[in-house]
Amino acid sequence: MKGDDEWFEQETPERKAAWVRQETLMATGLIAIGVVVIQPFLTAGPLNWSATIAVIAFAVALPHLAIVALIDDWPSAGYPTSSLLPSIAKSIGLGSGCVGVAAAFWHISWVAGVVLLASGFGAFIAHTVFFDKVSMEARPETGGEPTND
Repeated sequence: MKGDDEWFEQETPERKAAWVRQETLMATGLIAIGVVVIQPFLTAGPLNWSATIAVIAFAVALPHLAIVALIDDWPSAGYPTSSLLPSIAKSIGLGSGCVGVAAAFWHISWVAGVVLLASGFGAFIAHTVFFDKVSMEARPETGGEPTND
């Protein structure tokens, strides 16, 4: 964990600002999706299991995503930080929000739910590969500079 803190401190302010923008986009996007997805369930009769999971997941996600958006908007020169509580809130919020979206799609059609899960997994892999590539190019020990390839 100490190596992660040292790596984090070596990151440029521009890259840290980009992380904050990405976190804000993810949090506020999932909040908007959650508000839109939950509306039909508010007036519906008894919910089936996938709709119930979607409602509960968004009930967990929305407060955590809201606090992530508030923290991201807080004017602080040292942010983002590698502190534990904001990381936990972000993980719970993003994870629950993704579960809520998947359950809502599953409620519409199980095929749509499977397609969403598969494409989400593919997008996660693509993001991870891109992030690793950019991070390795920007590390001082590799001698590389960030590129826009």
